[in-house]
Formats: sequence, structure tokens, C-alpha cells
Amino acid sequence: MQVKVFEADDMTTALKKIKATLGPEAIILSTKTVKKRGLGVFGAPTVEVTAAIDEAGQVLPARKPNPLASRLDRPQKIRTDDDLTYDELRRSPASVPAPADDGLAREVAELKQILSRQEQTATPEVGALRQEIDQLKSLIQGLTPPAPASTPIVAPSLPLAEPQNERPSAIVELLTEHGVQPQVAKTIARYVQAQPGGQDLAEHQVRPTVRQTVQTLIQVGTDVTLPSEGQRRVALVGPTGVGKTTTVAKLAAAAMSQAGQRVALITIDTYRIAAVEQLNVYGDIMNLPVEVVLTPDEMDQALARHRDKDLILIDTAGRSPRDTGRIEELGQFLGGDRKIDTCLVMSANTRDAELQKTVERFGQLSPTGIVFTKLDECETFGALLNTLVRTSLPLTCLTNGQRVPEDLLQPVPEQIAAMILPVDEERP
Repeated sequence: MQVKVFEADDMTTALKKIKATLGPEAIILSTKTVKKRGLGVFGAPTVEVTAAIDEAGQVLPARKPNPLASRLDRPQKIRTDDDLTYDELRRSPASVPAPADDGLAREVAELKQILSRQEQTATPEVGALRQEIDQLKSLIQGLTPPAPASTPIVAPSLPLAEPQNERPSAIVELLTEHGVQPQVAKTIARYVQAQPGGQDLAEHQVRPTVRQTVQTLIQVGTDVTLPSEGQRRVALVGPTGVGKTTTVAKLAAAAMSQAGQRVALITIDTYRIAAVEQLNVYGDIMNLPVEVVLTPDEMDQALARHRDKDLILIDTAGRSPRDTGRIEELGQFLGGDRKIDTCLVMSANTRDAELQKTVERFGQLSPTGIVFTKLDECETFGALLNTLVRTSLPLTCLTNGQRVPEDLLQPVPEQIAAMILPVDEERP
């Protein structure tokens, strides 16, 4: 490993020197502010940065997590099945029973709950539906929170059982053509068909009716760019290359220019000097303070220095969903009593199975919202719906390009439903 100390008037100049000498893959080992020698108390402070780059054939050692830090909660397992009910898609996380160690006992408890609900709304279909449930190997639990009061949902009293060996309905075909997974599409189809007149929809009524149902399944989170009571601290986490740093800049620009918030930026992405330099450039352009944090203790110090700010945005290094150790390491910076909201950032053009695994693996960081990026690179948007209905997480924001902050979109359920089922595809 090649280690070198750089001195400059400011952090931006130091980063440029590091990049020119060691290259963009260098990492920062330490930073400190020093006084210029020979000028006494009138000497201007300078920045001293120690950086390193691995030699050919060497691998830089990963930071070891703090063994004294509290253990993070296990990520909630996301289950799938073709017989998901609309009620279960809408169920609040608080009403979902905690997973039991004994899978059989958990399944029996779930069956009792569903059968209890059915007995309270007895209809001629109860017996047939109970037989179908008895044949299931496992039941899926939908974790999406209830919709806001402005968009009430009237769910059917019983899920409509779909006959076996029947060709997919027009609703299922419509949704799967736009990237919606079959089990989600079947649930939506059963719900639509259970509504008054749902079995007799004319061809021109199918798409608008399905779009309205999709809209009710999209939960939107709090707008980060708007002022709130007290300081908000938001960290963006996720896989490599999904656009976390650019999204941080977009959120900062929107919060500052549109809402007049006082903003500070923090980065713990010190594995690539180019990432730190990129955020520093955004900070210089917007005249915002940028903190480079190397340890959890430095995170606490940085948060304390900016306690007068309305919004603190935290950029993190990309982590592979398979690297659970590195993901857990992020928890040492973001967990505890720091009151940091963690948003999981994912690219909308990622395959659906990989999105699901990403949500599962990053679940140990207890994310409070989802950010989808790169909408401009997608042909269909069904993956957004698939992800939202399988988690308890609301949609925080969307991005559809590289421009800052123009390509930042605040999610509107009606607009997202129209993206999934475009209006311009309807026949006149």
C-alpha cells in the first residue's frame, strides 16, 4: 500500500492533489486542520489529508465493525406466493405477526387468523376458500401500510378464489405485460373482479379501473425537501452505482432553493476519492458545508457541529447486497440514538428478483423509505409496484436523469399508476 500525506488550503484542493497523485481509487485515511508554520496566531488554517492506494496485486483492508456496537435487528423476510390477498397487500406492518422460530406453528397461526376473518364475513364461498387455503404450503404476508385518509380503500369481504387451469384473465395479462409479477397481478385482478360490476367490465373500462386500484397500493413518504418540526437527518444507502451521491445533491438543492432549508452534507464514502470529490464539488457550487466522516465517533461530532441545520443529508458508500458484513458496518454509523432516517436507493432498471434481494439484505439497516433512480432508463415500471407491495416502506422520491435538481420527482400515486399503465396506450 502506498500512503502519502497531502497539505492544501481547503479540502477541495487536497482532493484534487490526491486524485492527480494517487488516482480516483484512492481512499482517505485521516483528515485534520493545521496552522501554517511561522505565522503565529495569524496563520491561515490548512487541511492535512492522509490518503492511500493499493499497490498492484494488493487489496486494501476493510474497516472492522465496532464489536461494542449494539446488534442490529434482523431484516424482515419477504415471502411470495400466488395466493396473496388484497387485504394482505394493504395490511399495516403492526398487524403482521412476528415470525416464529417454528415455521409450522407460524403457518397454523396465520391460517387461524385468516379463517377467523372469513367466519366473520360468512358467504357461500367460505367453504371452498377454506379448502384452497388448506392446500397452501405457505401464506404470503403483505406489508404495505394503509393508504392515507385521502384515498380510502374498500377491500372485498373475501378474496376471490381463481379457478385452477383457467387461462390468465385480461387484467393479469395487462399487468404482467407492464412488468408486474404474476402473483401481484392475480391479487389485483381478484380485487377488481370482486367489486360491483367488476365481472362485467367493458374492454375500455379495464385499464382505468385497474389503474385506480394500482394507485391505492402506492404509499408515499414524507417529502424530505420540505421543512419539518426539528432537524431531519436522512442517509441514502444502497448498492453501488445507483446514484446515491447525485440524489443527495438533488435533495440538497431542492431543499435549499425551493424550501429555504439550511442544509449540511456528510459523506462516509471514503473508499473512493472520486466520490468525496464529487460531493465536495456539489457543496462548493451550492455553498453548503461538507463533512468527511471516517468513524462513528466522527459522525457524532459532525452531527453536533451542524445541530443548527434544518436538514442533514448523509451519503454512503455503495454496498453489494451480498456483502452483509459491509452493510452491517454502515449500521455502526447510522444506528444508535442518532435519529437518522435511512432511505434505500435502488435503480428502477434492476431486475425484479435482484430488487427483492436488495430489500431483504439492506433490511438490517431498518430503512424508512425507498428511492428509485434511473427512471429514464426504463421501458416498464411494474418493478416499482412489485417492490412497494412486498415491503412496509413508502416511496420517498424518484429521479429520472442526471440534472441537479431538475430530475428529482416527488412521488404522486396517480402519476406513478399512470407510469405503470400509461394512459396513451388506451384505445380511443
